[in-house]
Amino acid sequence: MKLFSKNLNADAQEFGGATATEATATTKAPEVVVVETAHDDFDWSVDKRNVSHYAEAERVKYDKVYDDTFVQINDGEIMNGLVVALTKTDVVVNIGFKSDGLVSLNEFRDTNGVKTGDTVEVMVVEKEDRDGNLHLSRKSARIYRAWERIMEVHKTGEVVTGLV
Repeated sequence: MKLFSKNLNADAQEFGGATATEATATTKAPEVVVVETAHDDFDWSVDKRNVSHYAEAERVKYDKVYDDTFVQINDGEIMNGLVVALTKTDVVVNIGFKSDGLVSLNEFRDTNGVKTGDTVEVMVVEKEDRDGNLHLSRKSARIYRAWERIMEVHKTGEVVTGLV
């Protein structure tokens, strides 16, 4: 039994034991250079098979509606969020961003417990790490608020009582 082999630039090719002689043109396929671009650079108008035809005004309107569905956040911003789930180690908090954020359960040790449905104040530590996760911190938000209070008290000269 003979194996099938194909040599594109050969003068003779063997198929199943028979020999066929042909004149073959030696043409080189043009090299195709594939340039990878970011998703935002993709031209959606190239392939119209799965795209509805919208007027420019409609497209602008729908882009605005889409953009308005997301909350714009920045690192270091303090926001109120809703506790949507608890895991063994983290509290999952929804601040209205495209994904829910995680806060370490250790940051809630000073409370009597946190439960689903609670509203908590958190600071955005990193809105998107290399894995796409939203990192939040309750501790950082509390420290920031405490410093705001200290600055306010210092300006007004108010007397503060507390435990040392």
